[in-house]
Amino acid sequence: MLEKLSWFLISICLVSISFAGPITVKRPKGQRRPAPKVQKPPTFEVIDESIKPLPAKMVLIPKGPFYCGSNWSDTMCGPRHQRSLAAFYMDVHEVTNEQWARFVDAHGISPPDYWLNDKRPKNFMSLPVVNVSWYEATAFAKWAGKRLPTEFEWEKAARGPNGLIFPWGHLYEKDLGNTFLTGKFKPLPVGSMSKGKSPYGCHDMLGNALEWTSSSFSLYPGTRFLPQKVVPNLRIMKGVSWRYEPRPLFNRYPAPAHWKRWNHDRYRPPRGKPAPMGVIGFRCAKDVPKDI
Repeated sequence: MLEKLSWFLISICLVSISFAGPITVKRPKGQRRPAPKVQKPPTFEVIDESIKPLPAKMVLIPKGPFYCGSNWSDTMCGPRHQRSLAAFYMDVHEVTNEQWARFVDAHGISPPDYWLNDKRPKNFMSLPVVNVSWYEATAFAKWAGKRLPTEFEWEKAARGPNGLIFPWGHLYEKDLGNTFLTGKFKPLPVGSMSKGKSPYGCHDMLGNALEWTSSSFSLYPGTRFLPQKVVPNLRIMKGVSWRYEPRPLFNRYPAPAHWKRWNHDRYRPPRGKPAPMGVIGFRCAKDVPKDI
C-alpha cells in the first residue's frame, strides 16, 4: 500500500512539472549569460634538438584550375565550382606512428592514448598516426618544415583537376581504399592499397584516416545550404576513414580543433588496456620555392 502511494505521489509531481513548463532561473536585470569556456591552444617546445623528423616522400601538385564541391544536394559541400591554386608539394602518405614517435621524443609530449604506457608496438609504426588534434598536427608540420594543406589543396591532390568522385574515378571499388566495406576494420600500413592512389600519386586519400586541413569552416559562395547554427572556430577534415562507409571526396567534415576523436569520443579503456585506434590523422604539404 505504501509503495502504491509513493508511486501515486511521484506521478502527481511529474504531471505538475509538465504543466508548469520548464524550470527557468531568473538572472538579475542586466546580468549576461556566462560566456562558454574557450580552450587555450596548447604550446609545443622542442626539448631535444638532436631529434630530427624522418624524411617523407612528397609529390608536386602543379598549379592551375580544378573542380571542387558538388551539386548533388543542398549541403555545405556545394555548389560545384572551379578554383585555381598555385603549385605545392603534398605528402604521398599519411604521417605514420614512426614519424610521430620522433615528434613525441623531440617535444616531450604525451604519446597517443593507444600507445599503452608509451610502449610503441612495432606493428603500429607503419600505420597512420591517429587520435591527433589539429593543434598537434599543425605543430608537427611546422617542426618538419612543412604545413597542413588547405582543404582545396587536399581536394585537388585527391580528385585531380577534373573533380573525380574517388581518387581513381567515379565508380567505387572496395579493394582500392581501406573503408568499412573493405572488411579490414582497422588501419592498414600507409600505401597498402597503391592501386587506389590519386591522379597525382597520393595514397590513402580514401580510407585509413580522416585528415586535418588548415582551413577554417566557411560556406562556399553561391551555396543554398542554410545551417541552423554556425559554430565558430571549426577546422575542416577531409577524406574517409577505415571505420566508415565510403563517401565522395568532396565531403567536408567540420570539427573543433581540440578534437582527437571523431565526435569527441570520451571512451576510457579498462585499466591496463590501450585505447582503441581512432580515425583522425593528417598529412603535410609544402610551398614550392618561387625559383622553381
